Amino acid sequence: GHIFIFTATGIIYLAIGSPGSLWIDILMYICLAFNVFVIVFFFVTRKKGFVVTFMSFLKKLPILKRLLKEQALNTT
Repeated sequence: GHIFIFTATGIIYLAIGSPGSLWIDILMYICLAFNVFVIVFFFVTRKKGFVVTFMSFLKKLPILKRLLKEQALNTT
């Protein structure tokens, strides 16, 4: 629910002509893009589950895969 409120606020802020400085406008665009990404991600992963999908994504990252293998070897 909060993501929708933050997204709506960002859209309203930018729709009224973005009265802030350039840096605030850039930050608002970045936050708005992140919020839209999160909303789309939640809708895409709602059937499978957010945590399961997110963990599957993290397993595919080479850096994290290597760190997790090293951690698994150290604990056994």
